[in-house]
Amino acid sequence: MVTIKDIAKAAGVSHTTVSRALNNSSLIKNETKQKIRQLAKEMNYSPNYSAKGLVNQKKYLIGLFFSSLHKGTSSNFLADSIAGIHSVLDTNYSLSVESIDAVDLTEINLQRYDGLIVMSQSDEDQPFIDYLKEKAFPFVVVNRHINDPAVINVTADDAAGVMQAVDYGIGCGHTKIAYIGGKKTFVRQKNGKKVYWTV
Repeated sequence: MVTIKDIAKAAGVSHTTVSRALNNSSLIKNETKQKIRQLAKEMNYSPNYSAKGLVNQKKYLIGLFFSSLHKGTSSNFLADSIAGIHSVLDTNYSLSVESIDAVDLTEINLQRYDGLIVMSQSDEDQPFIDYLKEKAFPFVVVNRHINDPAVINVTADDAAGVMQAVDYGIGCGHTKIAYIGGKKTFVRQKNGKKVYWTV
């Protein structure tokens, strides 16, 4: 296995210079960085992320926590979400997928992760979200809007979607339009139904 010291010896520089170059330090000239990176590539150097994590306090692991499938998370939606996350995840990072329902808050080891993505379906997930807030742990909630400025949300505009669908149906000449929602406990279902009745 090739180490930083091997690259340093081949490049004729110190191992500190190699480390800084590979970590894109501003202390190293761009020309030197390129030379060292090219040499590392030629030597098939692969960084030890466990050791690197000890230095920069990173774990190189993102957790995706979701409401379990029997509580309403669609397997297709989950699979698409995992594929989407992988498509933008830095190649140095891994993704761990867990069910919120299987987690005992007293036993969860947040130190394993650099951050969490919480795919929430209903208010039943709130204790988990509150726990993350209490621990001041970095996380983002996907698929459910939480009316809390301290929580980052990524969700669709359900109201606009329902309005657009109903308007389209009416525009096509339909007069009897049904609303088929999800589970009653889902916030998105409640919001969609409310908009449907006002349109």
